[in-house]
Amino acid sequence: MSADVTKNTFSKVNQKLYRSISNIKKKPAVNFLKRRLYDQKAIKGAIKKDPVGWFTAYHFHWGMAVRNMLRHEGFGEKYFGIKNLDDVYVELVEEAVMEKAQ
Repeated sequence: MSADVTKNTFSKVNQKLYRSISNIKKKPAVNFLKRRLYDQKAIKGAIKKDPVGWFTAYHFHWGMAVRNMLRHEGFGEKYFGIKNLDDVYVELVEEAVMEKAQ
């Protein structure tokens, strides 16, 4: 299986999980990320360049910092009712940087 097929498969599964979480739960975490993510322009550019796999080069270091920051603020697995924050943090970041400021 090619890396692109694998990324697309995982992306679809994660997007389905993300959609299953209520907006009431997601919105505070998204707003938190809007305030805390630095260099949102660069993140947005990476997403536009590779909408499916933009995060793969950053997952272990930057991604871990984002996940830990979310957990520290109370937006962890238990809050979202999921097994692993890895499965939704990318979608939270995407929503935070791609959504118009509110």
